[in-house]
Amino acid sequence: QGRMMAENSSEPFMGEVPREINNKSSCCSGKRICAWIACGLCIVGVALIIFFFFPRSVEGCVDRGGLAQPTFSFQTAPPLFEVSFVLPGLVRNSNYFDIKFKSIDITGVYRGED
Repeated sequence: QGRMMAENSSEPFMGEVPREINNKSSCCSGKRICAWIACGLCIVGVALIIFFFFPRSVEGCVDRGGLAQPTFSFQTAPPLFEVSFVLPGLVRNSNYFDIKFKSIDITGVYRGED
């Protein structure tokens, strides 16, 4: 008779978890875990994209010891003096994608005292 009275009443038996609490915790825990996993994956994905695709500096270095003999040309009218030489250099790329150069032109202009 004690069992019959407990089934008809809203109170659970001794040692049982109430139905309302049991259903609520099992329903929400799976959704919370999925939400945390999805947020974690998004954060890791954004961090990896920023790390690999954020541009880094490209450095250039000149080897002064390998400077070749310059060639000179001079013109009187209009006055023009040209010096050409090959300047070996090194370009270092610390990015995770390639950079290709066809040519690099460097122009230096010197004006004497007027």
